[in-house]
Amino acid sequence: MSYYNSSAPTKRRWRPTISFWISASISVALMLLFALVGYFGVGLLFFAIWLGLAALYSFVFNRRSWIGLPHRKAAAIAVGGGFALFILSIVILLSMGPVESNTKLADSISKQSAISTASTPVVTSTPPTAKKIVALSSCSTAAISSTDVGTVFVCTLDKGGHLVWMDETTSKKVVAEAKTAADKLISDKAIADQVAAQVAADQVAAQVAADQVAAQVAADQVTADQAAAKKAAAPAPAPGGGATALCNDGTLSFSATHKGSCSKHHGVAVWYK
Repeated sequence: MSYYNSSAPTKRRWRPTISFWISASISVALMLLFALVGYFGVGLLFFAIWLGLAALYSFVFNRRSWIGLPHRKAAAIAVGGGFALFILSIVILLSMGPVESNTKLADSISKQSAISTASTPVVTSTPPTAKKIVALSSCSTAAISSTDVGTVFVCTLDKGGHLVWMDETTSKKVVAEAKTAADKLISDKAIADQVAAQVAADQVAAQVAADQVAAQVAADQVTADQAAAKKAAAPAPAPGGGATALCNDGTLSFSATHKGSCSKHHGVAVWYK
């Protein structure tokens, strides 16, 4: 049922409800609060949204709603007013920008800091006394330096392999000695490697020479064996008396022909003729 009846003879007047006055009071209070802290545009924006939505409800549903608008024309005017306030609040916010709000915030922080500084007693702190360095006391990182009573100490690796504090002069001396010892060790190792390589080469050469001598001895032995075999295979000189063959049992054969020679003496060993 519509509350806007154009045929009614009586003149309608604005009759807001208690809810309207409560919500309107809250909106105005918020707008004033935002204005006091420098955000008037934000408060006006909330008020414009509140007014526009309430009037839009009355205009769309043709009801008085809780703001008590008497007819649609008044609702349309209220919607237009809310929209105009909305545009105005956007313009105000854009004109203020973040710079103004940030400036006010910075000013507020500065004032608060000044008040706190004025009300808080200044406490001066004495820097902690550096730990006194004792020569030859242990340290953790090589080559770092520290000054104590005008003396520069350097964390140095001593001859025992421990990191200790040394004055700068002693540290340089120890480092130089360590470098000299390391260089000598490297040089000695290089010389030892050269000697070992020469010994190995001599051993190889000696082994090659020994192999050559052994090969020559073996060759001479083969030659001697061949000569002895050849000498042993040579026929024995013919004995006197006209023997023609030497039998295997050591007897002599005087047969005129080879046929039948030494037939009863195990065969011929050497022919003389």
